[in-house]
Amino acid sequence: MLDEQRSGLVEKLCRKLRSAIYKVRVERFYVLDGPPSPVAYALAHEIRCLTQFSPELGRELTRVKGFKINWKKRFDLAHRCYLSVCDGKAIGYGWVCFGSWFVDLEKPLGFLQKDVAYIYDEITMDGYRGKRLAPARLAYMAADMKGQGYPRSCQLIADDNYPSQRSALTAGYQATSSVVRLHRFALRLRVHQGSPPRKFRLGFSLPTSATRVPIESMATSFKR
Repeated sequence: MLDEQRSGLVEKLCRKLRSAIYKVRVERFYVLDGPPSPVAYALAHEIRCLTQFSPELGRELTRVKGFKINWKKRFDLAHRCYLSVCDGKAIGYGWVCFGSWFVDLEKPLGFLQKDVAYIYDEITMDGYRGKRLAPARLAYMAADMKGQGYPRSCQLIADDNYPSQRSALTAGYQATSSVVRLHRFALRLRVHQGSPPRKFRLGFSLPTSATRVPIESMATSFKR
């Protein structure tokens, strides 16, 4: 009896250990192949496209995000930040990069077609959600990217992130293929399975460093 209890305890501890080390995350590609849907929103606000970093902008992005990350690195990689502003304050943002898609932000896993942009890190602050600000921003981003020569776009949204799914669908995006990410926290390894729809990608590769794609500057000064 004691041996059985001991064996059961060991098995239970092993299951908990495996659960602590590994985590599976399922995400789905949402793609827009054409113009976005018209989106009405209830709160008057403006959207600014920013392509240059400043310390003041970094502080505002950190306030929206809730913690600090390397914002300057994203701008150095020629990523665009679309900032939602209300009463002079940043209330949300979305990021766009061109020429490659990023499963883990600045770590590229594959390359998109030359007319496809990748959207990531979409966020709207508490207190401003439910007013269709996110889909309105997505529609604005898609229209602006089309003017820059990128009429198609895609983004990755977790299967349990229902608000982001609704925002994407409202803006006209369609759910397509899935990506399965296996995180191994102990060794800090990540295994990715999946890719964008075939007509959106050039191929599937593992480049060793992020690729910067030169784009025409549309720097906009940020003022609170």
